[in-house]
This record gives sequence, structure tokens and C-alpha cells, in this order.
Amino acid sequence: MAPLVSIPRHPADVTSEWLSAVLAADVREVDVAPIGTGQTGATYRVSATYASERDLPGTFAIKLGAQDDAVRERVALGYLSEVEFYTDVADRMRIPVPECFHSDITDSGADFVLVLADMAPAVQGDPSPTSRRPIASDFMDNYHYP
Repeated sequence: MAPLVSIPRHPADVTSEWLSAVLAADVREVDVAPIGTGQTGATYRVSATYASERDLPGTFAIKLGAQDDAVRERVALGYLSEVEFYTDVADRMRIPVPECFHSDITDSGADFVLVLADMAPAVQGDPSPTSRRPIASDFMDNYHYP
């Protein structure tokens, strides 16, 4: 068996063994499917099947660096900022932020992983319905002042 990678570079690296290690749970099977449009990174919905009942979600959103090395190098600072947000700031926000179950990043910032709560059925770029706009406005006020 190949050694576990600490930071998956490709969706095929997101295996049941890798997810078991980062969640400290016995994950028997994973299904990885792309979500989002991936301008500067790649996002996947990962469905996990556990060996036994767990207090963990059945699906996660996993963010990785872009599959193009040139893009990874150009946006490494953005990756560093995003990982820092989820590790140091997100829990202080007064707006809905997906829970982060795991994060890791290289010193250069070119390779990273975030294992986040799946926010389905929300989809990237889907504007809030008119009835939710006042709620979104309230969240924006809280976003600027954690």
C-alpha cells in the first residue's frame, strides 16, 4: 500500500485511509465528486461511509489547491489566508461559517486542504432568494465585526 499523503494534491488522493487518519474515525469508503467551478482551487463533495455509527457528517466539502501548478503558485497567499481564516478566525464569526474538521498547508502555501462541513443544498454563486436578502444583510453586518 502507498504511504498516506498528508495533503492530497488530487481528488484520487482523498481515500478512505486518508480521511480516517484526519478524522480519527474508521472510514470504510469515500466517494469524491467535484463541486463549484474552481477558478483558483478545487472543491469536492466527499461522501463517507463509516465502519460504525459516528458523530460525524456523512458528507464534507474538501478544498484543495488548483490542479494547475502555475495557478497554485500564483494564489498561494490566498490559500494561506483561507486556511488561517478557518483555523484562527471562523469560530469567532457571528455569521454561518462551515465547521472545519481538518486543515493543513505547506510552508509555501501552494498545497493545502480544508475539510469543511458540507453546506448542501447551497451551491456556489447561487444568489439568495428575495425572501432571504434581509437575513443576508444582517449577516453582512456581523461579518465585518466579528
